[in-house]
Amino acid sequence: MIDKILATDLSKNFSETLDIVIRKNKPLIAQRTRDLIFLMNDELVDNLLSAYSFNTLKFEESDGSVTLSSVDMDITANGENKAKSIENYIKNMKEYAEEYYNDIENWYIGNRKKHYPYVLELLLKSDEEIKDRIKICQAGES
Repeated sequence: MIDKILATDLSKNFSETLDIVIRKNKPLIAQRTRDLIFLMNDELVDNLLSAYSFNTLKFEESDGSVTLSSVDMDITANGENKAKSIENYIKNMKEYAEEYYNDIENWYIGNRKKHYPYVLELLLKSDEEIKDRIKICQAGES
């Protein structure tokens, strides 16, 4: 079981608690009445998010351009070639992630709740790291 601490103890021992989470790679749960807050360092978050990749369909258009479409989110991008399409795709995904995060109370609802880990990854990773996480699942038909 993951160790729980009360929010008041977290406040009193903030520095020591962060040392446990950051230096020892040990997640903790802080509890305030019925609310729980998970504390993790960036390495643990990165490890959790590594299970998610950006599953993508690729469509070769009749004009020679390439369209990419996310399997998991409602995001597409087109470019004159695969490289430009990937660049546009990353830009569109990052814009979506920023919009989602900035208005989370309206986005973290219904079927869009499942987008949350992708949003976190998009906000935390560089374009090059995101590019490495794009997995072209299959060629689609346009």
